[in-house]
Amino acid sequence: MPSALNPFVWGRPVDDPSKIVGMETFANQVSLILKGQANVALFGPRDTGKTTFINQLALELARTETTRRRSTS
Repeated sequence: MPSALNPFVWGRPVDDPSKIVGMETFANQVSLILKGQANVALFGPRDTGKTTFINQLALELARTETTRRRSTS
């Protein structure tokens, strides 16, 4: 019987946004804090999704900035 594939990726950040689940709300909250010019520290054990989260946060910031620019134009 073939073994099941493990859906978790170890050793590198997840680079496909469609595979990132459950970070949108947190990324939005952190982006609001950063927009308020406050510092945010992100730390945790190795391979817990810190880099993946930062990549998701960058997408959230770009998305909100694009929306903001369109609404002011």
